[in-house]
Amino acid sequence: GKKMKKRPDGRYVKAITDPKTHKRIYFFGQSPREVNQKILKHETIATKGFTFDEVADEWWDTEVEKLSPGTARGYRFATERIKAEWEGIYISEILPSDINKFLLSLAKKEFAKKTVKNHKIIINRIFHFATVQGYIKSNPARDAELPRNLKQSVRHPATVSEEQIIKQTAHVWFLPYLALTTGMRKGELVGLRWEDVDLENNIIHVRRSVYYNPQPQIKAPKTEAGFRKIPIIPSLREELIKRKGKPKHYVFGGESPMTHKAYIRAYEKYKKITGIEATAHQLRKSYATMAVDANVPPDVLKTIIGHKDISTTLNIYAEVRDYRLQEAQSLLENQFKDK
Repeated sequence: GKKMKKRPDGRYVKAITDPKTHKRIYFFGQSPREVNQKILKHETIATKGFTFDEVADEWWDTEVEKLSPGTARGYRFATERIKAEWEGIYISEILPSDINKFLLSLAKKEFAKKTVKNHKIIINRIFHFATVQGYIKSNPARDAELPRNLKQSVRHPATVSEEQIIKQTAHVWFLPYLALTTGMRKGELVGLRWEDVDLENNIIHVRRSVYYNPQPQIKAPKTEAGFRKIPIIPSLREELIKRKGKPKHYVFGGESPMTHKAYIRAYEKYKKITGIEATAHQLRKSYATMAVDANVPPDVLKTIIGHKDISTTLNIYAEVRDYRLQEAQSLLENQFKDK
C-alpha cells in the first residue's frame, strides 16, 4: 500500500484499497502503530469476520425488546454461557461439531432437556442472525443435534392426599385452593380482580397476568389462548361469595397485586401450617388430571387451561392415575370377551 503520511494536525494517515469494494479507505491514528493496528483489524474482519461474542452481543441488542421479562432473564443466562464457550473465536470458524460438543457438555452437567433445548434455540438464532447480516455464508447450528437421552424434568401433580388437604384449608390461604379448583397459572391468580369473577354466570375471566420485575407488573396472558373463561364449581363459588371484594381490587392484594415477597411469605406460612409441598404449578397439573379423571373432553380442557395446542395439554398435564388404568383394563376385558 501507499506510504504513511503525517498530517498538519499531527495525526498519521494511510489509505488502502478495499479488495471487496475496490474503494480507497483511509485510516487515521495518533501514531503509525495505531494506524497499522486499525488496518490489521479491518483486514481481519474482511477475511475472518467478527468474533462469536461480538455477534452474540449485537444479536442480543436487537432481540431483547421482543422478549417478555421472564423469558429475557432465562435467555440472558443461556446467552452468557454460550458466549463464554466461544469467546474470542471467529464466528466463521465454528463448526456443527463444535456446537454438538457444547450441547453434549451441557447434557453431561445434568441440565434438563428443556434447558439444553433452549441453548440450542439461542445458538441457532445467533448464527441465523449472522447469516442475515452477511457475516457468514451458512448456519452451522442447523445441522447440530440435541444429545440423546436427556433427562426430562417432569413436574408431577400434587399428591392425592395434598389435594385433600388443600380442599379443606381455603381458610388458611385461599390461593392454593383457587389454583387447585381453576388450574390458573401463578401470574394469573395474582392478577385476578373481583370484576373478573362473574358469580351470576359462574365464570372466571382470565384477562391479565402479573410478573415480578422486581415489583408486580401487569401483562396480557401468555398467548391468545390465555384469554379465557373458567367454570366456577359450586364449592369454589361458596368460597368466593365469602370473600367478595370491590370490583377493581385484586383477589390477592387489594388495590394492587401482592408483591413477590408477600407471595413467598404467604406460601411458606401455608406450607408450614398444612405440610403441603406442592407449588402453584403442580396444582395446575392436579386440576388438569382431575379434569381428565372426570372425563372432561380434551378440547374443552385445552380451552379452560389456556393452551394454544392440544398436544401440550395431553402431554404435559394429563397424568393418568393408576386406578384409571385398572378401569381401562376392565373396559378392554369386556370388549375382548368371547361374544
